Parts: sequence; C-alpha cells; structure tokens
Amino acid sequence: MARYVLMSLALAAAAFAQAQQPVAPNHDKEAPESAEHKYARQKRDQATTRIAELEAEFEAITAEITELDRSRPGGAPEALMDKMRAIAKAHDQIAEELPTLGSRLKRADDCVAVYKKTIDEKVSDLTNRESEQIKACKAIDLYPPEK
Repeated sequence: MARYVLMSLALAAAAFAQAQQPVAPNHDKEAPESAEHKYARQKRDQATTRIAELEAEFEAITAEITELDRSRPGGAPEALMDKMRAIAKAHDQIAEELPTLGSRLKRADDCVAVYKKTIDEKVSDLTNRESEQIKACKAIDLYPPEK
C-alpha cells in the first residue's frame, strides 16, 4: 500500500514538474498599456502565480507524506491525501485556463479596436471581416471588452 502511494506521488510530482513555469512578464516600455491589456495581463499573472503556489503546497505535502510513511508505515492520513487531490484539481483547472488567458492577453487591444469600430454599426452594415473579428473576440470572451 505504501509503495502504491509513493508511486502515485512520484507520478503526480512528475506531472507538476512538466507544468508551465511562470515567467517574468516582458512588457513594452515604449507604448502605453491599455486598460484592457493591463487587465488581461494581471489575470494571466495571477494565474501563473497561483500555479507556482499550488506546486509549492503540493511539494510540501508530498514531503510530509514521505516523512510520515518513513516513520509510520501503512499509508498517509486520508486528510493529507484529500488535500493533495484538491491541490491537484485546482492546479489542473488553472493550467487549462492559461492558454486562454494568453490568447486574451495577445488579442486584448485588437478586440478593443474591433469593438470601438463596430459598436455603433448595424449588424446588416458589418462586413464579413468585421463579423469574423467579432466572432473571434467573442470566442475568447473579449467582446465586449472587460476593464
């Protein structure tokens, strides 16, 4: 039983190690940042910070379980295992959102420009290109833009 727990912990730790590592944002100093772009950047930065925190918590619990298993064979307490599962679930949810947050960051200013250009037009007056741009912005939840 203890070997099974340790093997599953090792596999979970390997999965966390392969997750995206937070990177320091590289912001352009020349052009001022729009409010929409700033908001999208903040959301992405919060997600990457939270992933790093979850990984640290996971490593701490893994170390605690390993130490408990050495001192008292027979498996880890269920409360620690439940906490570990909750951390893994939260990590997976945020990791799934990161690509979308990255897309939103890249397209924030473009979607604001589309919104400003098309907001006062009738649907029948929109060109095919504008309609497709609106659909693309709606797909990543940036039409209408958030602030």
